[in-house]
Amino acid sequence: MNLGYANFLVKTDDDVYVNTLKLVEFLETVDTRSHSQFLQNQGAALNYLGGSVFSERSPHTFNAFSKWYVPPDLWTDQKTEIESITKKEYPHEGYPNYLEGNFYVITGHTVPLILNTSLELPLYHLEDVYLTGFIGSEILKIRLENVPNIFTSSAFWPRLKFWYTKFTINPTDIVVYHCDNDINIIKQIYSEVTLA
Repeated sequence: MNLGYANFLVKTDDDVYVNTLKLVEFLETVDTRSHSQFLQNQGAALNYLGGSVFSERSPHTFNAFSKWYVPPDLWTDQKTEIESITKKEYPHEGYPNYLEGNFYVITGHTVPLILNTSLELPLYHLEDVYLTGFIGSEILKIRLENVPNIFTSSAFWPRLKFWYTKFTINPTDIVVYHCDNDINIIKQIYSEVTLA
């Protein structure tokens, strides 16, 4: 029995505004066949990871009070595990490229690859680094892509950041906006988009 695949799966946090119409409009332009080194010979590569790409980030091994803190031993162990799966030396000082965790998109065909690989790699407490970085980017070699018009507000001045964002882009063109727990910003974007 063929259960089929969803074309795309969206992972998002609860304090993120997603303009589904703009997102679908963008996803219709994505050629998933060009985003993976897997299945190229069969012309059927359908792997895609899109969002806000972070590169050259290092783990917080120095500040035990940070929510992103990583004990140095855990960081060393994780690199060793990746080397045992890939059979090569881990080439980075810090994290591989990964997608910011408040929003990212995965093709349906990519989900089982990530799941199966996660059974080999011990869990890492930062889900975005683990799924899109270690597994997606580093082990599966899926190229990460920036989705246009994704914005994140400042943790200290979310309203000021949104006000500034409105000077750079019309709210109707925002695809994703992370309001950093200021839910009123989501309501404001929604009302501005629906009234436009």
